[in-house]
Order: sequence, then C-alpha cells, then structure tokens
Amino acid sequence: PGARAWIDDDGSGRWAVYQKQDVYAPTTTLTPKTLDAGEAYGSAVAMGADQQVALVGSPRLGFATGTAHGGVYTYVKNSVGSYQPISPTGSTDAIIAPLITGMRALGSCVNVGNLDWALAGAPLSLSGTGLSDAGYAMIVYRDITSYQLGQNFIW
Repeated sequence: PGARAWIDDDGSGRWAVYQKQDVYAPTTTLTPKTLDAGEAYGSAVAMGADQQVALVGSPRLGFATGTAHGGVYTYVKNSVGSYQPISPTGSTDAIIAPLITGMRALGSCVNVGNLDWALAGAPLSLSGTGLSDAGYAMIVYRDITSYQLGQNFIW
C-alpha cells in the first residue's frame, strides 16, 4: 500500500492506475556479539544461493588498535532458521580477519558464489612495495560436502 501513479497510456492505449507495493519484508537482523561502533559493520552484505550462509563486511575492523585491516563476519543458518556466527563455540563472533602486512579495509565488498566459494575485497591495501590503494582480494572456499544444516563449520 502506498502512492498511486496514473498512467495515460499503458502500452495498449488505455489509462491505468498503479499502486506502490511493499515487495520486501525484513525477516532477520544480523548483529555481532561484540562490535566497535566505528568499524563500519554492514558496509557490504552477501548471502549464498541456498540462503544458508551470510557474510557481512566490516572494513574498519581493527581501527581502534591503529590499523583498519578490516574483516568479514560469517554467519550460517541454524536448524530453526536463524543466523548464528560460524564459530566453533557459537557464542563468539566468527570473523575472517587475517593480519596480512599491508592489508587494509577487508570487507569493503563481499560476494558468495553459489554454495561453496566467497570473495572479499580490500581495496585500500598496500602493494608489496608499499604503494597505497593497490587492492587485495581474498578467495575463500567452504567444503559443503561435510556441512550439515544447523551445525557450525569453518571457512
């Protein structure tokens, strides 16, 4: 329900009235267990084709310690349909955040390819010779053959 638009020619020479519809409805909220307000959590979000895994970019993760290496929070859908961190304990955040020299802003972009591959970008990374904004891309593989719905797994 929403605004209406009157169209004087709907393609067949007739008047038409169209009403805006809400086609999306929020179903869940992904919230980390611990979060530093300045880490830009949610800058990029991706979900697997089967909706069993979600990735949330946080490109300023680590800024409080001096360098925003960035990171990607990882979630899996459990047996009741809620998303939980992909953590061995389930009670902590699961974050892909390798401390690679020169890596900056990991999680600025994320994507999940079908069911078992993911990609995270770090566009502000330094090159091997120290040039700024050289970029870095991290490819992650998830072995779906050992995954069972509702159980944690490691990327």
